[in-house]
Amino acid sequence: MRLLAASSIAILLAGCATTAPSQMYRGADHKGSAWEIAGEYNDFSKNVIIKVNGQNAIDGNLPVFGSGGEVYGTYAGKNVTANCSRVTKMFSSYMQCMVFVANERAATLQF
Repeated sequence: MRLLAASSIAILLAGCATTAPSQMYRGADHKGSAWEIAGEYNDFSKNVIIKVNGQNAIDGNLPVFGSGGEVYGTYAGKNVTANCSRVTKMFSSYMQCMVFVANERAATLQF
């Protein structure tokens, strides 16, 4: 019975995650191929995952109370920051994260 309850909770939590379409980024000092930046946001746990080229660059939680916050990480030796805030429209709302690589705006992801 406990296993069933734990499985149900895990499925419920996983079902709340939203994925943002990926965007390409090539910084001013970046040599080589462009980076693919994508992300996932779980509205229930407030967890934000930002991936660069398929690898986790950021895996952090936003504050439970409030409409957004910042999460930090690194990729390829560069600091990666996501500044996230809730955007409310007349009949909908979504989470928007501006992603910065080495203080340069790299992508805007919407969940």
